[in-house]
Amino acid sequence: MTPTRRGPGGALRIAIVAWGSLLWDQRTLKLSSRWYADGPGLPLEFARASENGRLTLVLHEDSPLQQTYWATSSFDSLGGARENLRARERCTTVAPIHVHTRSGKTHGEVPESVKRRMAAWLSEHTGVDAVVWTGLQPKWPGRTPFGVEAAIAYLQSLEEPARSRAREYVTKAPPQIQTPVRQRVRQSLGWKDHPLPANTLEAPDAQASDNLRRGPSDLQSR
Repeated sequence: MTPTRRGPGGALRIAIVAWGSLLWDQRTLKLSSRWYADGPGLPLEFARASENGRLTLVLHEDSPLQQTYWATSSFDSLGGARENLRARERCTTVAPIHVHTRSGKTHGEVPESVKRRMAAWLSEHTGVDAVVWTGLQPKWPGRTPFGVEAAIAYLQSLEEPARSRAREYVTKAPPQIQTPVRQRVRQSLGWKDHPLPANTLEAPDAQASDNLRRGPSDLQSR
């Protein structure tokens, strides 16, 4: 295995991959760029019921691929980038903060399919040394198996203020994330998507010309 490529002084260029509230509620996450819209295509769904009632986006192997987003971490070490994301996500340990490097090294229990997609994305983004993301697992209450109809029933069962928190999270999800649950939420609950805050994304010319990336998007190539 070859070592992870490093810049001057051993610094790494680390991409934070995201698909949910990190884009509109950055809080303590430290970034040196705005968000780019050509992140890896990953199977995502609103499949994690949180303690405060929100139904959050997580990797879900049986779901359609969604085009994610990425931004450059202000940290140039994997330890620093992971700890910063852990603090933002309020995880008790760094275990769910996953890593895949250009050399193929991983941290966390990363599914093989996700490893392949991250490796393919890195091969197209030649200026990035590693990707870091939140790898929380799906979590579903009760005995009813997760599914689109079960998700709608769960959201309908919520009382205030949990219902308002859940609505905010779903409607503020980035526009590229259009999962089956989100589509059904619009139809059944009438919850309309919100646009991202101004200046969240890099300008279109930067998206098109940034020399950190090359080739077709991961989503289109699979």
